[in-house]
Amino acid sequence: MTRDALIDDEINHRLSKASSAFGKFRERLWDKSGIKLTTKLKVYKATVITTAQLRWAGHLVRMPDTRLPKKAPYSELKVGKRSHGQFKRYKDCLKANLKNCDISVDAWEQHACDREQWRKRIHDGAAKFEANCILQAKQKRAQRKSRQNQALGQTGIQCPECRKTFLAKIGLYSHMRTQNQN
Repeated sequence: MTRDALIDDEINHRLSKASSAFGKFRERLWDKSGIKLTTKLKVYKATVITTAQLRWAGHLVRMPDTRLPKKAPYSELKVGKRSHGQFKRYKDCLKANLKNCDISVDAWEQHACDREQWRKRIHDGAAKFEANCILQAKQKRAQRKSRQNQALGQTGIQCPECRKTFLAKIGLYSHMRTQNQN
């Protein structure tokens, strides 16, 4: 925040970081035609938001205990109770993200004290988590396709040249047209 209480620079900085993170998924996620959009968004949210939360948690661990940002996520309300709203607490989400990134829940605070090591762990863990999400999406798609093929039995139409099976004549016609052009 600037002296005149403007946060425009901070907002622009965060938007550029989000845009950069979004762009990094171009080849590995957005340009893949075999993955549904909902799955792509889940992978993006899981990896980008998880990474941001884990980096923030590491920053909190390295902060002095007197700072308010460090006190807030770990504090409890003295008066009143929660009747509506969020069911998961910050700690619950953090624990789930640590597990997803294969970081020890018991020893993460010790690891976070070393900033470079912590960032490397987050990067490696997020890469594994992303790869696992994409693999699970591909496996679910393959299962769905195999169930469709089993339900249809041998009623598919085969291409006489490459033996690829199509469920509808229009698929075969389109395939044959593209094959004849090459």
